[in-house]
Parts: sequence; structure tokens; C-alpha cells
Amino acid sequence: MKLLLAFSVSLWSLSAFGSMPAVHGTQYFTGNGVVVHPDGSAERYLVTLAASKQAAGKYMLSYDMQFGDGNVFFDLLHVHEHADSSFFSIHMGDMLVGHGYCWGAKCHTSWSHDGAQIEHTFHHHRRTGMIKGMGSKRTKDGVVYLWKETLRRLK
Repeated sequence: MKLLLAFSVSLWSLSAFGSMPAVHGTQYFTGNGVVVHPDGSAERYLVTLAASKQAAGKYMLSYDMQFGDGNVFFDLLHVHEHADSSFFSIHMGDMLVGHGYCWGAKCHTSWSHDGAQIEHTFHHHRRTGMIKGMGSKRTKDGVVYLWKETLRRLK
């Protein structure tokens, strides 16, 4: 159960990194977060992220998360229809799973995975390189999970 929740939390988090037009090569981020379970209990997790530009308007996000006793690693691809577009689609492998948009340093995503609806909003502080985000996941049974996290860019 913890690994499933860890995978879900990491998916929610990853969906938020749509504003990567400034990425050249690969940038690395690390940080931590807290997820609030439906019963009100909270659990902390550690995060690392590698964001790399694949082509004009395409960004690969490789995510690794330590949650309890489990480690989760996977990739997401954000695809902007036009290189300078604020809107993008979110893919897992070859499957389209959702969409997002960024205006300025703030981004919002909405997508579904395994019957759950996930929304995530984040702010990228350009001066410090920090990314602060918060989001929610509503399962098909109506159960809601909340989380927030802070990531710092590694230099």
C-alpha cells in the first residue's frame, strides 16, 4: 500500500513541472514533502528530480522518491504543442494522461491515472531556483489525498 501511495504522490508532484522552457541540458532538484492521508495522518517523503530538454517543446522528467520503506522511480514527458506555448500535454510512455498550463512562474496540471483525478499547482521561484507545490488526488471512490512539497535546484 505504501508503494502504491508513493507512486501516486510522485506522479502528482511530477505533473507540476510543466514550465521547463528554461531547461538547458539536465537540471537536478531535491527536496521533501508531506502527504496527508484521508484519516488526517501525515507522512513525509524525500524527492529527487532530473528535468531534461528532449527537443523543442519536449521535456523528460525522471523522478525518484523515498517514501517509507519503498523507492519509486519513473519518467513523464511534457509536450508543448508549440515551443513557446503555455499549454502542454502530459504523457506516461505513449499514453496521454492529462494537460497543464503555465503562466509566468506558476503552473497548474490536471490529469488522471488509474481512475483517480489529480490536480497540482506549483510556483517556481526563478531567483532561488526553489519549487513549491501543493496538490490533491481524488480516487474513483471519492477518497482525497493532499500533499505539499519544496524542491531546491542542485548546482
